[in-house]
Amino acid sequence: TVSLPLAQEQDAAAPIPSTTHMPCKEAHILIVDDDMIVRELAAEILSDSGYTITTRANGEEAIAYYHQAWRDIDLVILDLIMPKVGGKEAFLAMHKINPGIKALVFSGHSIDGEAQEVIDAGALGFVQKPCEPTELTEKVEKAIFA
Repeated sequence: TVSLPLAQEQDAAAPIPSTTHMPCKEAHILIVDDDMIVRELAAEILSDSGYTITTRANGEEAIAYYHQAWRDIDLVILDLIMPKVGGKEAFLAMHKINPGIKALVFSGHSIDGEAQEVIDAGALGFVQKPCEPTELTEKVEKAIFA
């Protein structure tokens, strides 16, 4: 015999919490973009979805950070056109540090050209700027769990 408590009635007017964009596990994302507004907006969107976020303003800073923290980073989101070191060069440097790197290209330019080269080199996808928050979170989830 198994005795279970009776279920309590739920208030019909109470909203059901949405889990549409909640990640299935904790993840740390490195966002690299020279545009402060884009960087902070992407960080806010993904932070609100439950991710831990670190940001860097250019590829040089990102490579230095990745070199010391790559074991804790689940995904890198890279802009292509940045001062000092661009996204392609940053990705290739990070790939040497960790051949298993998971990365998305985040660019206002088309996927043709340099973005496609980074994808061919191992990046998992492309996010066109500007994008809807849901598009960003969906592509991030897909990349993290790929």
